[in-house]
Amino acid sequence: MSIQNLSTALLLSSAIALSACGKKKPASVDLSALTIASLEAQTEIKSASIDESSAMTALSALRLSEDAGPFDWAAMSGSSGTYEYTDFAPDNGGFSADKMIVSGVTQGESPEFDRIEFQRLEMGSTLIESLVLANPVDGKSVPFIQGLLGDKPSVALMGEHFEAGIIQTYSFDIPEADMSGGGQTIAFGPSADGKNRDIIIEGMSLFFDMTEFEMQIDMGALKVTGASPKYLSIMVDTYAGVMPEGNSIYMHNYADEFEVLDLTMKFGEEVSVEMPRFYGTATQLKGGGYSSVSYFEKSKIILPPSDELTKIFGGNELSFFGETDQTVDVAKDRMTVDRFYLEFPENFNINFEIDLSGMIELQNSYAGKTMAEMMMADEMAFVPDIDLIRFSFEDSGLMDRVWKMAAEEQEQKPAMLKQQAKMGLMMLPAMAEDDSEKKLMTEMAEALDGFIDDGGTLIFEMKPEGGFDFSNLENMDTPEIRGELLDGMGLKFKHKK
Repeated sequence: MSIQNLSTALLLSSAIALSACGKKKPASVDLSALTIASLEAQTEIKSASIDESSAMTALSALRLSEDAGPFDWAAMSGSSGTYEYTDFAPDNGGFSADKMIVSGVTQGESPEFDRIEFQRLEMGSTLIESLVLANPVDGKSVPFIQGLLGDKPSVALMGEHFEAGIIQTYSFDIPEADMSGGGQTIAFGPSADGKNRDIIIEGMSLFFDMTEFEMQIDMGALKVTGASPKYLSIMVDTYAGVMPEGNSIYMHNYADEFEVLDLTMKFGEEVSVEMPRFYGTATQLKGGGYSSVSYFEKSKIILPPSDELTKIFGGNELSFFGETDQTVDVAKDRMTVDRFYLEFPENFNINFEIDLSGMIELQNSYAGKTMAEMMMADEMAFVPDIDLIRFSFEDSGLMDRVWKMAAEEQEQKPAMLKQQAKMGLMMLPAMAEDDSEKKLMTEMAEALDGFIDDGGTLIFEMKPEGGFDFSNLENMDTPEIRGELLDGMGLKFKHKK
C-alpha cells in the first residue's frame, strides 16, 4: 500500500503548505534542473565483481540464501554479488514480486548490498510495474530486509533506508476509503547537502467515489527538494498503516522548496479547479517544525454555466491567485496560519488566519488508525484548542453586480433592495435567546449594515481568552451555560471601509 499513501501524502502535504500568507510572495523557485532522469541516474549503480564466498556469506546473513530465511522463490540465479529471484515473496504474504534482483552483495562488518530491484510488485491492492532502490544508508541492508518481514512492508520499501529510488507505473484501490488511483513515476534521490532528499512525482491521479459525491485529482508533477530522510516513511506510515505518535509529522513535514504543476481537481461532473503552478519555500525551525511561504499563479474555478453566473462573473469561469504563510512550531505545540490570501480580480478577496495548539495530542488521538479509518470517522477523536480564527471578505466589485442582478429580478432599484435588507438586519437582535446572543447579533447587524452601505471588508473573528475547547460546543443547547460559552468564544463581527 505504499504508493497510494505516499502519493496522497505528498500531495496533501503540499496542499497543507498552501494554507496561509499574505502578500509575501516567496523568491522565485526554479526546479527545472530536478528531473526524473537526474534522480534515476542515482539508482544506476555498476556494482563491482564480488568474491563469491563473501557474497554467499552476506546472502545467508540477509536470509536470502537457498538454505536460510523466511522467503520463498521459484528460482534463484547469479554470481559475483548479483542475484536474481523469480516469484519472490515472504512467507507472511505481505507482498509478492515476479522478479527481484539484488546487486553488490558483500560481507563486511555486516552484510550489505548496493541496489535492489523488484519487477511487477504486488502489495495488497497496489500493483507496481518496477521499483528500484539504491545505496542503503548507514548499513541499513539488514533493517530493510527485516522490514520486508514486518506487518508494514510498504514502509520498508520507501523512506530513509535508501538514498535513491524510482517507481514506474503504479495503481491502487482502497475500497474501504472509497479511493483509487495511480501514476507514472515516483523518484527520489540525495539533495545537494547529501543529508536530505529530493522527490518527484509525475502523472498522478486520485479518485474518490463516495456516496453522492465524486472527486478526482490529477497532477502533472510535484517536485520537492531538501525533504527530511524520514519524510517518505513517515508519510507512508501516516496514510498507509499506522498514524505515528508524537511530533514526527511536525518534525519532518518540510522541504527547502516545492513546486506543483498542472493540478486539476474535479468535483462531480460540472465543477473543477485548475491550478497550472504553485510553489513555495520552507525553513526548518531549530526546536522542530517549519515555517513556509507559498504562492500559486493565476488559476481558475469552472462552474456549471448559468445566466446568474454570466451576469455576476461574465461567464462560468472564475480566475484567482493567492499566497500563503504558515508556521508549525513543535516546541510550542502550535500551528499558526498567519495569512491565507485568495484574490479574485474585480470580484472579491478573502483572507484566513488561524492559531491552533494541541496538535501533537490531535495526532496521537489517531495513533493506530489507518487513513481509511480516519476518513470514515464520524467525529474527530480530539479537537485542538483554538486561540484565533479570523476570516475577512473584501469586496472589489462583486457585490455591486449582485445587488443589480437581484434588483432586476425583483423589478426594483438596488437602493430600495439594500434598504429592505437593512430593515431585516434590525430584527436580528430581537431573535436572540439571551443577552450574550443579543450582543453578538447586534454587532453582526451593525457590521452587515455598514457593508451594505459602504462595501469594504467584512471581518469575523473568534479570539477566546486562554483558548477554546471545541468539545464544549456539545453543550450549546443547554440554556444554563449557553451564554457563558458564547462569551468565552470571543466572537466578533466587524466592518472596515
